[in-house]
Amino acid sequence: MINILAIIQILIFIWYILYIKKNYGILSSISESWYKLKEKNKQALFNVFASGVGIPMMFYGLLDTISFNSTILFALSGLFLWVVSTASDYKQKMANKVHYVGATLSIICGFIGIIIQFNSWWPLIGFILSAVVLKRIKIKNYTWWVEILAFGFIITRLIII
Repeated sequence: MINILAIIQILIFIWYILYIKKNYGILSSISESWYKLKEKNKQALFNVFASGVGIPMMFYGLLDTISFNSTILFALSGLFLWVVSTASDYKQKMANKVHYVGATLSIICGFIGIIIQFNSWWPLIGFILSAVVLKRIKIKNYTWWVEILAFGFIITRLIII
């Protein structure tokens, strides 16, 4: 069942990223897409993206014999990503805090859940090394690429079960 969840997440993630890239190019961050989307569709599309990736994350561990600690962490990771979708207008002061805290905690909980569940440090190490390399080469739209890396490393480990 976990592979089905990962496939749902991958399909929604790739669909959204390709849609945004095709229509608006590579942005400063994935969340910046909320401001680029047409007014009548922006909230719905961004919510489909964040919820479509976050909600399946909440169910890892509930559908398998995963330890209680990692179940909580995967559920929190998904919940925090869903919170990001509720605070999409992150250029406003209050939404900004909620948005960034939610995004950061989603990533942290995902990586810690993987470490606890699978005793697998390579996704976190690979993510950190990749992020450092991107920072050192001063890649344009750094946050966009770091968000994609985080998703890539987390989902790759979850699909290799």
